[in-house]
Amino acid sequence: MTQNFIDVSPWRVVTPKINSKKELNEYIYAFKEWLNLRPIWLDNFNLAFSESLIKKIDFSIDSLKPLGEYIYNNHSKEEMIKGENVSFFDFCARYIGEVLIRNYANVEWYISFNKKEFAYLRPAIKQYLTEPLNEVYRVFSNENPYLIYENVVQFKTILEIDNLIINSKFLNKHFDTYENFILIASNSNFEIISFIEKVKNALQYKNYTLEIEDNRFYFKIDDWVLWLTYNENDSILEESQEMAEMVKDEEKRKKIATCSKRIEMIATDDPNMDYFNEHLYILEAAQEFTDVFVFSPHSGFM
Repeated sequence: MTQNFIDVSPWRVVTPKINSKKELNEYIYAFKEWLNLRPIWLDNFNLAFSESLIKKIDFSIDSLKPLGEYIYNNHSKEEMIKGENVSFFDFCARYIGEVLIRNYANVEWYISFNKKEFAYLRPAIKQYLTEPLNEVYRVFSNENPYLIYENVVQFKTILEIDNLIINSKFLNKHFDTYENFILIASNSNFEIISFIEKVKNALQYKNYTLEIEDNRFYFKIDDWVLWLTYNENDSILEESQEMAEMVKDEEKRKKIATCSKRIEMIATDDPNMDYFNEHLYILEAAQEFTDVFVFSPHSGFM
């Protein structure tokens, strides 16, 4: 059983190189098999986890504390880089993903086969910008056995707050279009107040309303809502460094790798693309500043 999990597992710290359509098709098949085995491995974590750890995990968020302790005390970053103990790390990643799925609605596994996307050939949680395997790796990089727990708590808290705001302000609206990250390099002249003023000027011909809550900005035109959130923290810097690996141009790659600040954009449904131009105006307003980069989780860097 354990060998089967290793054979079909797409989990690797280093993204595999696909050199032909045949290899890509094989990889797609492997991921589908990996998902098909989900009912089996949900009941067989004892294949990779110790008896003492099995007693402490129950798919609750709190169970990520003993999982992190066990990973930190019994394994190493070098093992992951060398591809050792693949089955164990595979199960860890599966377990983290399942904790997210069981503790929050509308969360699911996915993998991207688009080279421009962040999660190219790396199984991820669709609403989670990083992959669960990276959470394991960061335990060693940050020397913090509770990092997985802390990140998942933060993830769940943010989603709950966001949904509370959306449900109370914009009842029955679905946010899933025009999703972009506006990355801000360390030497950029970007200023959030100036940016919002530029956006207001770009939309001045429209009858819009603007609501502001802390670092969140809601632009509403008719029944359409576009939401901008300004964030700055160390995890954004780590994600920017991972995104930078997609960029061939060395100078641009180095600048993107310094981005610890970003604007997160998303909007309500726009099936007829009535507000496509408005979303472009906002992106253009951001790009008036120096060293600002627009990244779409769906199509990569603009």
